[in-house]
Amino acid sequence: MTQSQQTVLIVDDFFQDRQMYRRYLTNDPGITYTILEAESAFDGLKVCELQQIDGILLDFRLPDLDGLQFLAKLKAQGGKTFPPIVMIIEQEDESIADQAMKSGAEDYLVKSQITPNRLRLTLQTAIEHTALRRALQQTQQALRDSEERYQAIVQDQAVLICHFLPDGTLTFVNPAYCRYFGTTAETLLGQNFLHLIPEGAREQIQQQIDVLNTLTPDRPTLIQEHLVCRSNGEIGWQQWTNRAIFNSADQIIEFQAAGRDISEQKATELSLQQATERFELAVMATNGLIYDWNFKNNTVYRSRGLMDLCGYCPEEVDPSLQWWWQQIHPEDLARFDFSNLNEHLESLDRYCAEYRVRHRNGHYLWVEDRGLVVKDITGQPIRIVGSTIDISNRKQTEADLRESEARLKRLVDLNLIGIEFWDADGTVLDANDAFLNLVGYTREDLHAGKVNWRALTPPEQIQLSDASIEKMRQQTSDTLEKEYIRKDGSRISVLLGGVMFEGSHHRGISFVVDLTEQKQLQREREMLLAEAQNARAAAELANRTKDEFLAIVSHELRSPLNAILGWTKLLRSRQFDSARVEQALETIERNTQAQVKLIEDLLDVSRILRGQLRLDCVPIHLAPIITVVVANGQLAATTKQIRLCSTIEPEVGRILGDANRLQQILTNIVTNAIKFTPNGGHVTVSLEQVGNDAAISVTDTGQGISADFLPYIFERFRQVENSTTRSKDGLGLGLAIVRHLVELHGGTVQVESPGLNQGATFTVRFPLIDQVAQPTSIEPNPTIADLSKVKILIVDDVLDTCDYLQFVLSDFGATVAIAHSAAQAYGIFQQFVPDVLLSDIGMPEEDGYLLLQRIRQLPQGQSVKAIALTAFAKPEDCDRALGAGFQAHLAKPVEPDDLINAIVKVFNHA
Repeated sequence: MTQSQQTVLIVDDFFQDRQMYRRYLTNDPGITYTILEAESAFDGLKVCELQQIDGILLDFRLPDLDGLQFLAKLKAQGGKTFPPIVMIIEQEDESIADQAMKSGAEDYLVKSQITPNRLRLTLQTAIEHTALRRALQQTQQALRDSEERYQAIVQDQAVLICHFLPDGTLTFVNPAYCRYFGTTAETLLGQNFLHLIPEGAREQIQQQIDVLNTLTPDRPTLIQEHLVCRSNGEIGWQQWTNRAIFNSADQIIEFQAAGRDISEQKATELSLQQATERFELAVMATNGLIYDWNFKNNTVYRSRGLMDLCGYCPEEVDPSLQWWWQQIHPEDLARFDFSNLNEHLESLDRYCAEYRVRHRNGHYLWVEDRGLVVKDITGQPIRIVGSTIDISNRKQTEADLRESEARLKRLVDLNLIGIEFWDADGTVLDANDAFLNLVGYTREDLHAGKVNWRALTPPEQIQLSDASIEKMRQQTSDTLEKEYIRKDGSRISVLLGGVMFEGSHHRGISFVVDLTEQKQLQREREMLLAEAQNARAAAELANRTKDEFLAIVSHELRSPLNAILGWTKLLRSRQFDSARVEQALETIERNTQAQVKLIEDLLDVSRILRGQLRLDCVPIHLAPIITVVVANGQLAATTKQIRLCSTIEPEVGRILGDANRLQQILTNIVTNAIKFTPNGGHVTVSLEQVGNDAAISVTDTGQGISADFLPYIFERFRQVENSTTRSKDGLGLGLAIVRHLVELHGGTVQVESPGLNQGATFTVRFPLIDQVAQPTSIEPNPTIADLSKVKILIVDDVLDTCDYLQFVLSDFGATVAIAHSAAQAYGIFQQFVPDVLLSDIGMPEEDGYLLLQRIRQLPQGQSVKAIALTAFAKPEDCDRALGAGFQAHLAKPVEPDDLINAIVKVFNHA
């Protein structure tokens, strides 16, 4: 890789320092330095007078002059073009550093803080800044000269030139324009040029104006012809080349037009209807050099425009294509592939290219070449007719536009408002200090890629930002009000106005205004207003909701208890046959499970309101869960003669979910579908992949949902009826819990119903973590029927619970001991060492945690398996039990199978 060459002068009277600086610089891998040295200020000035120096390292304290005096002498010696100087001072002294910078030093270094990298970076930065500053000054002077030349050309131009607004109002005319119409600029400016058009042609010209207003930055130029009325009453034809000028929002603000009188040309066209094909095709091309290339004999006809364009008479140049190729700039010529020219032309009808050609005087000018390929009946090219025009002025305008962008960068650096340059993928390409201060990041964070506007945007507002970017692409953008998340985690409200860079669909610039104070005032006003308007309504709603809910809870608790207590008394007081006893036990069990379900729903709602409902998510397939739910619902469906079936696509992938909660979701929906479907109806459960989601649909032919109630179907405590003639049991919590559990899984749930008695469809969607279904297996339930080798100690202060547990465990063959307190259990443990401890948590005097702690301290108690059986059923209760040393946690009430499975699991665990 080629290294740059730079000459550096070191002015320092201390030899060791000069050697150190020389060593630091010569070790630079990217730059080859020629290093000159001077022991005194006057020696250094003499070297500067004789040598071309790129940069100077100047020690402030010299034997003959100090650094400031040296700067003054050098400035007097070299004028404004002296080399960039880095002053080296002994210690951090702001006054000396400030004087040095004001006197012309580019930068300074404290000698004790100099490192190789700091020395090289400071010197190189000083050299580069000086070079950039000088280049900028030269560019600005060149631009002023170019503007003066442009004005001189426009004023002296024979071509008619004008500027006009989108509605046709004239804003500038040159002298040729005034002479043509026989009037003055003062008369024309501010007038609509339609008054210069014959009355009969004004409607057509207005249509041309409408067409001009459809120009875009990608197609900014349009040539038009129309009639005009001169001051002497003559009607003439003009041809205008119109160019639209756009603002930063890509809106047309003005047109610049150059026109010429083509009255004679129009007259000639009328009289020469049978003109040759050459000139008929030339009309299709633009003005400038017109050429006609005979493809078969490789001869080129060129019009007199060649003289205007390149300074050559057509007669003095070789009438071949090769001659023109020789005039094209070598760099541009290399871009064209002429190896398969014939095949290339066969695929074209028209072509357009921009490149540079050499003028007779030796300089190059930019041209636009447009052509029409004429083919024979076989599709082979036989002629190419086209035109070449000078677009050097347009290229200069584009250069001016780049300079305008540089001015925008200087505006950014003023930090009057937050400004960010961004990419649609979230990258903040650059930003000024005002923006970085707004979001709490440093420029080092920006350079390290830590500032990403998508990361700064709250997730719920990403869609708004993307929609705003799409509007920018369509050039219909508006301001956007949003929030940014600052580095410290706080949020700040901002107002953004942005545009896409011309020609880009991904990058743009935004101006950012801090709305913190305005938002705070607005929030305070809204809070005061909301508090005043809602205080009474909130109180009334709270009282009404509380009364309604308490009434529902009372009803739902009493209804199952009526059946439980009634059948219990009958079983005690009468003798029934085995079928009736089985019926009674099924009724008691069903109503008991209804009570458990009611309590679980209340606990789930309580956890939801406190934000304590948690999931144990793992990659899981939905198909086995659907199969279990459908199987569990078959009994209830069969009772009502309802056809319950499922349709499962086998290729649906996995989701990240909690199996128990997923089964709860589907059970609630399927149970409702069966409950509200009349006898003989249908309930269908389907699983399919929709996009990147797994979609479960439960469709029934039941009573449907009215349009009035549909928006409230997933709210807590909401049911269709609200009277004493209730046709729906339950608390109205099931679907509210469903919605919350689905959302915790990152999914969505929605319901559709055509109306009453027309059925309903519930659709639950979960995001997939993989797209292809993986083989899945369901572990068998580890229930065993024999606990004859297991000794169990039951500890519970409720006697009925002990009796129930003893009966169940003894029925499976276990050896059971019972204690009604922790102290009694501790005493029993001295003679009866169980394999499994089944203990309640909340007991008088001493709870289950303390009991287990005391047992673990005994030598024979360290290997005992422990299960917590408790009414404390929250997730945090389970975590606490496991953390205290229990191997399992069971929530009351517990099914016999669940109890046996838990005992088997902990007993068999090594």
